[in-house]
Amino acid sequence: SDSLEVFHLCCDTMPVFHNLLTLSFESDKERGWQVVPLLINNSPNLDNLIIKGLVHQVTNRCGDACSCIPKRRVKKKRVCCLSTCRVKVLHISGYRGTCGELKHMRHFLANLKCLETVKVG
Repeated sequence: SDSLEVFHLCCDTMPVFHNLLTLSFESDKERGWQVVPLLINNSPNLDNLIIKGLVHQVTNRCGDACSCIPKRRVKKKRVCCLSTCRVKVLHISGYRGTCGELKHMRHFLANLKCLETVKVG
């Protein structure tokens, strides 16, 4: 989660990570995920997404699962950053089955179009 915050601070100059195949991070209920869509969009060859825990601080910039889900209902639907993502393997550890985690899982399953394998622990 500390690394996500560092990336968030320099997100105006985020490079494209052509060689990044696996993105792994630990979430924290005190920190937001606002940089995750930018990291995903700047990683065109990303195959594996590994997340330890599906908890994070909901901010006005990161919604509840990714930036396309606002905190409040909005009539205009946003394009999901995950819809263009080529992730084939999603690995979630520390899953407890809470309502919030279930909402995240639904969102990932609905929007990761190239997803082949889901590992939940």
